[in-house]
Amino acid sequence: MRVPRKNTFREGGEKLGISWQTVKNRFNKISTQCKIFSCFFPLGYYGYHQIFLTFKTKYEAGLINSLKKLDRTTYLWKFNDTIILNVFLLPDALSYNRASDRFQELEEMGMICDLHVSIPIRCHNTFYMPE
Repeated sequence: MRVPRKNTFREGGEKLGISWQTVKNRFNKISTQCKIFSCFFPLGYYGYHQIFLTFKTKYEAGLINSLKKLDRTTYLWKFNDTIILNVFLLPDALSYNRASDRFQELEEMGMICDLHVSIPIRCHNTFYMPE
């Protein structure tokens, strides 16, 4: 039931092997707990380079406030005491270097620790056309 609007509760119940009332009750329970998730990418999702960072910090509020100043969506997760951050960078040749340099400076200043930077080996980019 990936696209629930295309299936009736009866069809869902038949596929899952349960009654349509159970499907309806579970669907209503889950849908009331859902949050609306919208992303904003002015150049389109595939118009940016991505960089994936993990680190530890005591300055989470300041980090979140700084990320709010970006003109595009940034994904941030917290797992135990580790921050996991997926940043979408402008599509230029030095964007990876600038971003990783800034986070390395934060690590040197002691604002973050245990920094790990990952750059995708290959990802789609609208503005990069290989020859």
